[in-house]
Amino acid sequence: SPKKITIKMLQLLQGERLMLILPYPKGTTFSIIYNAAFWCGENCRVQMRQVGSPKEVAESNGDTYYFDNDEGLLFIRVVMQEEYKLDFVNPNPGINNKAFSRLGVTIPYLSWHNNIVIEADCTPSAENPEYCANDFDGTLARANACAYYGEEDKVQVGFDDCFDVAADDTCGAILADLSPCASNPGCCEQQGLTCFMRDEN
Repeated sequence: SPKKITIKMLQLLQGERLMLILPYPKGTTFSIIYNAAFWCGENCRVQMRQVGSPKEVAESNGDTYYFDNDEGLLFIRVVMQEEYKLDFVNPNPGINNKAFSRLGVTIPYLSWHNNIVIEADCTPSAENPEYCANDFDGTLARANACAYYGEEDKVQVGFDDCFDVAADDTCGAILADLSPCASNPGCCEQQGLTCFMRDEN
């Protein structure tokens, strides 16, 4: 992974959860800054704080991160902010008003200036010192994203969305095995879900 990453051109609706999980060598430390636009008037640069679990990151308003040193995984949540100020208590209350909607399709507002800068203090790669040495083999200790969020009993129905099968009598049997879900879109629509076909091979 790069020693420095800039995440920009953010385009999300208010309340959406976009979790990024990035591999880094064990022992890596981080400085992660959320920057508002260069013409920002107040609270324009915020240092993200480290918390104790991915669940805390997922439930935050985008000003936290967690590094799983056992697995070498960095978790951050990307949240849209107004460009003129940063507010992690009540983020972007008016951002949806800037979205474009027509005929049931909504395109979120694109933030041209805000960005998140991740700087990693790590052992550099021998091939390229701009990158960290890679000791991640792609194997995750937990079965899916839900377990990382402390929701082990739920089924993963999207990249970072979990569904409580036990609480649903109609769709539980379908969602317990996600492969048939793709052929039962009505069930998914009832739950406001977008299901995907799982590769069984």
